[in-house]
Amino acid sequence: MPAIVAASIGTLLLLAAIIYFSGIATLESKLTANDWTRYEDLKLTLSFDGETIEYSAEMGYFYTYDYPIAYMDYKVTGLGTIKVDYGNGGWQTRKVKIEDGTLTFTPALTSTDSIEFWFD
Repeated sequence: MPAIVAASIGTLLLLAAIIYFSGIATLESKLTANDWTRYEDLKLTLSFDGETIEYSAEMGYFYTYDYPIAYMDYKVTGLGTIKVDYGNGGWQTRKVKIEDGTLTFTPALTSTDSIEFWFD
């Protein structure tokens, strides 16, 4: 009987790990699938490449000039969380939610606001 219980616990732990890592991979693929934008006098863009976030402003006729504002290292650390390094070596956690074409960061990624929205 203890062997059956141990095997059941082991199976449950393996299943939980598969679901957890599948969720991380899904979040990563959603972040990198396209650029995320918002408008504040300029077109602001976030581009994720799997390791780095490029934060840039696009301006000019039909937004043809792309000016990088900042580059940040990031890693997906959980279901709905990322850690971001702004270049100072200190990783900061951000909650991430992607729903209906909206990417939400809590707290904000590019400002001191408590929440920030980006759109695909």
